[in-house]
Amino acid sequence: MATPTEVIQQAYAAFGRGDIATIIGMLTDDVDWWLQGSAAVPYAGRYKGKQQVQAWFGTLAESDEIQKFEPREFLAGPITSP
Repeated sequence: MATPTEVIQQAYAAFGRGDIATIIGMLTDDVDWWLQGSAAVPYAGRYKGKQQVQAWFGTLAESDEIQKFEPREFLAGPITSP
């Protein structure tokens, strides 16, 4: 079984490939996805369920042009909620 860090590494690798379907498939139906940020950031906020997270990735793609994506370090730690 994969460790939590390995799961995150797999999700980031999928994102780097543009494979959003794999990321959505890794989520539970009751996913609670949130990104804290300024109201000026169109994809900041809280998204519940796979459908809303799929829409979040769409908003991200429409809003930002990611030119380079290369995570270098993954740190394990406790999970906190907003």
